[in-house]
Amino acid sequence: MIQFGDEDDNHQFHENWKTPRRSRIIQARDLGKSWGWIEQNLGIPRSTARSIIKSNSTRRTRKGKVYLPSMISVKEIRRIIRTIARNWTGRRMTFEQIKNVLGIQASVRTIRRELRRHGYRRCIIYSRPFISRV
Repeated sequence: MIQFGDEDDNHQFHENWKTPRRSRIIQARDLGKSWGWIEQNLGIPRSTARSIIKSNSTRRTRKGKVYLPSMISVKEIRRIIRTIARNWTGRRMTFEQIKNVLGIQASVRTIRRELRRHGYRRCIIYSRPFISRV
């Protein structure tokens, strides 16, 4: 038997429905009740009830942001920085040369972006005091 209660009638807009309300919708569909019956008796819109039935396992409608996997690992970035910072020839190598020497699959643009994200700056000015002509 489906129980009707108002313990979760204070549903907020854009919030997940409480589990008892969800279980009543699932139970009503298992008993063969129509979408209209569910809407009238349980007070839930048809579209919401249908999305609850369609989502079998999860309570959340949005799982979260899906991020692309990084092309370069942190170990790889550290290896690039070690190679660049080792000596003068490493510092004057272009990013294309670094890519070829180390055998990295990522593009030059990705290498530059990841190095910048990890704090590497290609050109650092020397800290000299300002000398005026006066």
